[in-house]
Amino acid sequence: NIPSSTTMILDGEQVVEGVSKSFVKYPGEDNSAWLLRLSHLHCQNQGITKIADLSSCSNITVLYLYNNKIKTIDALESAPNIQLLYLQSNKISRISGLQKLKKLKKLYLTRNRVQVMEGLMENKELEEIHLDRQLLKPGEHFVMDPRNCQSLSSCLQILNISHSNIHDLSGVEQMAGLNSLNASGNKLSSLDSILEMVYNLSMLTILDLRDNSQLNKSTMYRTKVIAAGRGLQQMDGRVIDQSTKVLAAQMTKMQEKRKFSAKVSGEKFDKYSYANVDTEEVNSSTVTFES
Repeated sequence: NIPSSTTMILDGEQVVEGVSKSFVKYPGEDNSAWLLRLSHLHCQNQGITKIADLSSCSNITVLYLYNNKIKTIDALESAPNIQLLYLQSNKISRISGLQKLKKLKKLYLTRNRVQVMEGLMENKELEEIHLDRQLLKPGEHFVMDPRNCQSLSSCLQILNISHSNIHDLSGVEQMAGLNSLNASGNKLSSLDSILEMVYNLSMLTILDLRDNSQLNKSTMYRTKVIAAGRGLQQMDGRVIDQSTKVLAAQMTKMQEKRKFSAKVSGEKFDKYSYANVDTEEVNSSTVTFES
């Protein structure tokens, strides 16, 4: 084990340690040419505390740096060809230094200390972001810079921000190309804001909002979300078939009509009348709804 006080820098010498044994030199090839041919660099579990200049292996496309002690990632700009970046389980508190990584497709930052999703406005090819399980201080909660959300709207497909003490999903509604969103295990509470977000994300097929206790207890939570999600195929780990979507839409429409009628007549509207109805448990062939 490496002592916690030891400074381990990812530099030229450490880079060589991260080269796979199967990646051999050509006859007569020197170190510099050899490293410039390198595509994958394995530097996980090394106790690395700092990233130095990586220009000696600037053509790497996959970088494994998970399970280290890294706090800042600014030096990664010296390796602009990175496409897959694995930084899970470090001590990173801010996303910075990735502006020159124009080819970045997948970013893994699970179990760090990031409080704001930022610094990604130039990464126009980014398809996946994993920012789940951030280890934040008491009182801190995770938020997303709306400018970054807008910049990623045409490219981002998968976003995992589960278990990161998130109170609302402001900004996500701008990510028009998103098809998978995991925001489970947070502190989301507003069903109306979720419905608006889901309605705006027409490409969204997978949504996970489990373990948001206040949100999950909202009246007709699952039914309304299914009705709002035009392309949803899976919600909270359960597949949604077409008959369920039709039934959810009918139930939601009926609920709104009853609410309007009660308002006009002055009668008390019982908003909990369908609170415990699960659309998957209703046989649509035996239920007749108003047209």
